[in-house]
Order: sequence, then structure tokens, then C-alpha cells
Amino acid sequence: MSPPTPLWRLLVHPESTRQEFSPESFDTVLSEKTYTDQARWIRLMWYSRFVQELHVEPFGSPDKQKQLIDILISHNGGESIFPCLRFLRWSPSSIEAGIHHPDKDSQKHVFLARLRSLSPRLSRLYIGAFWDRFNVDHSRVISSFEHLTALNLTTSIPLAAFRELATIPLMESLEIGDVALDEHEPSHPHHDLQIHAPALALISVGGNCSTLTRLFTALRAPILASAALYCDTDDDDDDDDDDDDERADYESCIKALSAAARSSAGAMNDIWITLDEHANGPLTSAYLRDLIDPLLSVFPNMESFSLSCPMVELVATNDDFCMFTSAWKKLMMFQLRHACWYSPGHDQDVDENEEEDEAEQADSDGRGFRMPVPMPELLKHFREHCPDLRKLVVPSLDLNVDVPRLCLSLAAGRGHGLRQLSFNDDEDPGVESEHGTFEAKPNLEEDKVAEQWARYIRKLFPTQRLDAEYCRQQCKSKSLTGWMKVFAQVGELQKGTRKCRSPPGAIAGVKVLVY
Repeated sequence: MSPPTPLWRLLVHPESTRQEFSPESFDTVLSEKTYTDQARWIRLMWYSRFVQELHVEPFGSPDKQKQLIDILISHNGGESIFPCLRFLRWSPSSIEAGIHHPDKDSQKHVFLARLRSLSPRLSRLYIGAFWDRFNVDHSRVISSFEHLTALNLTTSIPLAAFRELATIPLMESLEIGDVALDEHEPSHPHHDLQIHAPALALISVGGNCSTLTRLFTALRAPILASAALYCDTDDDDDDDDDDDDERADYESCIKALSAAARSSAGAMNDIWITLDEHANGPLTSAYLRDLIDPLLSVFPNMESFSLSCPMVELVATNDDFCMFTSAWKKLMMFQLRHACWYSPGHDQDVDENEEEDEAEQADSDGRGFRMPVPMPELLKHFREHCPDLRKLVVPSLDLNVDVPRLCLSLAAGRGHGLRQLSFNDDEDPGVESEHGTFEAKPNLEEDKVAEQWARYIRKLFPTQRLDAEYCRQQCKSKSLTGWMKVFAQVGELQKGTRKCRSPPGAIAGVKVLVY
């Protein structure tokens, strides 16, 4: 069918004497919503199921043509109104395309070449090819789209193909599922050609650690503002899983990212890092300071930071968070998702005297056999240094410690706008920890401790903006029952504050009438 106007004719009033579907007919269908008439809708869907080829081109007003198609798809529950469509010719006015390849297809680059000739003004392109791999033939065709500004490929491509795509002159947003090395790449990373991406503002890319390190080492993106990297362990059958020296070098990868965007330091404000998302490698550990430190001084305007590391236990102290928050005072979101604190000897019996001996053997930089885990007191650093923070996610914090006292200046300070505070933002964290739980069975003493912590949270974040019910619902694992009770108490304190509010000068028990 070319074009689809005979189908649109089915939506016009039966009493209409016009035989063609004119630009005015668009107005009639759109304003009167004739497609909501059951008889017309059934008739349209009956005929549209036979359409296998469609040629869409500007008709009257291209905006109205697009608007009508969008409305009909929405009216159909988001499903295509052409279920048997096999061939589609795009108009030269098309600026966005979404393509799905459920199976391997060696001729995808031919299709892309046809799309290039039919829609030369295309600026946004999404290609879903989860089970296939693109090569330089595909990237060469895609890079020929002169107006392309946004590209999303949910597939694997070689580093050489990434180089071609990133250097498209107008490319602003580049999202690639996986980048891998191939036999054509130089054997040594120092031989890699630099990747100049003058317009790139957003990048999202996955791959193993060594490949991403090479990619970011070569990349130069002077206006990069947002970066997301999904870094897996290096796959090598010869690696010994028990050898710590062979673990993925996450720190070098993050340093390379920092170097790639160093010239855009003022623009970079959004970083998402996922380490070993698919749990390919063995459980390992890393110092949180080593992971974040390369970014701190380089990107002072950070607003959103997220680190997800389900297979990496984090070693950190409260002082680390003081350093993070002091450097990133514009933070609006800070997340350590799917993460847990490093707990050496947690699953083995260790004599108390041995623990003391190990603690005494700590070296000069504080890195010993038994590292302290962060305590709830770290929350005050976000209150002190990050006034714009709205969402905070960290691994569980131990409630079985004394409730810290707030300094008078902090307790009496202005309110804070934090809305969401949660721990282990994951329905199934995978690591059951004693942190965040009460040692005793539910009793009055436990409720008293929960109330004490709730009052501490209220003093830190005294406004009503903190969504206590949301925070409570995020406590999904058994290890967070203690925090669940705390947030329930925070909610009760908030209700009490609202009930106690009264007009200035009001006397308890006396109604104040305003005339």
C-alpha cells in the first residue's frame, strides 16, 4: 500500500461526500476522534492487517500525519496497527528510526544503506540486535548519516567501529551495548589512534575492563557531560580465579575515563559505573577511595554519581565520605547500588585475640587485615556538605552502635531537602549482613533504639521532605529490619510534627480565629 491514505479514509464520517483524504480530513479525525467509534475502528483494523508494504511520505502536513499514526498506535495499546508489515519505505523527512533485529542477519548493512538513501536527514537511530555483532561495514554505513546526533546500539561492535561512530561530526549521544577488541586492533594500546569526539555530550558503553581502558585512553571528548560504563571482568581461561593480581583493574579504567573527559571537567556532572554486572568473576574487594578518587578533583560539578558492584566488596571509612562530599558539594544523587561493605573474616571463626593482633598489624595508610566499616555517622557529611542532595543509597549501616551526637551548629542549622534515603537498593542484595539489624529479638529495648536512631535522622534532615514511607519500603531484605523500624518511627515523628504545628501566638487548647 502506498500511501496509507485509503485506510485513513475509513475513519471519515460515512456521510462525507469527499472521496479523497484531504488535509482537512486530518483535522476532522483528530478533533472529533472518529477512531474511537467502535464500528470505524473495527473496520480499520480489519483492513490494516492485510498491509505488508507501506510507503509513508509527507501528506499535507507531515506533523499531522505523524500525529495521527502516533494516536492510532496509542489507541491500540501501544501495538502496531500493521501486524503483518514486512516492508516500509521511509520519507526523506524522517528524523528518527527504531530497528529491531531479533535474529542474526548478515545483510543489516544493506538495509542501513537503503535507510541512508531514503532518510538522509535522520538524526536519531536505535538498533536492537541483541544476538548479533556489528562490524566496520555497519559502522561505516551509520557514520555516513550526516545529521546523526544520537545513536543507540544494543549489540557488540569492535573498537574500530566505535572509533568511526564516536567521530561522527554531530554525534552528541552514543550508547553501545558492548565494545570488544578484534584481531585488527594494534597489539599494544599505545599504538591506538586517538578518538576525537568534538560534539559528544553523553556516552554509555559496556565491555571488559581492558577494552574499556583502551577506549577511554584514546577518547577525547571536550564537552562530555554524562558517562555510563558497564565494566566486566576480563575473560581469560588461563586466569587463576584465586590470584588477586589477575583481577580486573577497575581503577585504571576509571582513571582512563577521567582523562578522556578532563577537558570537559566543568561540564561533567553525571557518572554511572557498573562493575561486573553479570557476576562473571569471583567475589573480590576494592577500596572505594581508589575507585572514586580519580574523579573527585577533575569533576567538581558532579550532580549524580552511581556505582553498582554486586561482585566487589567495598572497603571504606567515614573519613572517605567526608572527602567525597567535600569535593562534590553540588551532589543531587549519590548511589552505591547492589553493594556491600568488605567484612574480612565474616564467614570464618576468628579468635578475638587474633583479631586484635591483625588490627595492630595495619600498615601506615590504614590498610590492614581488619578494616572498619562505615557507620551511620557518615550521613552527617552529606548533610554538612551537600545541601542539594535529594537521593542517597549506601550499603547497610550498623545500628548496633551508640547514636552519635550532633554538634550544636549542625543540629540548629537550616533544613535539608533529602527525599530518599535507602540501603542496598536491591530486592535481593545477595549478601546477608548483620549491619542494619538488631541483635536482640523484637522487644521494648529494640523499639527504644529504633526511636533514638529515628530522632537522629530527624535532626539531620529536619524537613518534611524525607519520604519516610518510601525509605521504609526500600528495606526489602531481612538484614534491614532494623532500618525498617527506624523509618517507621521517622514517619511517626513527622506526623507528630505536623499535628503540633499551630499559628504564631496560639495557646494550647485555644482556637485561633482569623477574620
